Amino acid sequence: MHVESGHLPAGSRTRLVDAVLEDPQVCAASHLAASVPTGDTEMLDRLRERTRSVDVRSAGATALVEADLRHDQNESALDPP
Repeated sequence: MHVESGHLPAGSRTRLVDAVLEDPQVCAASHLAASVPTGDTEMLDRLRERTRSVDVRSAGATALVEADLRHDQNESALDPP
């Protein structure tokens, strides 16, 4: 996931994570592998809210994220656990 550096409106990073997770191809998957800027806590926090488990590894200016996706129909994907 790429975000331009500099000031962005509040919630922009959260909306980016939501858009990625709502993509039909991602919805059909059970696992997500992504890279996000190191230190982008807004994106990492949203990934933790929207997935079952998250593993993050640092790789220079990038954080490599591995996550298991939720597919429970009874749980709202947009509400925190």
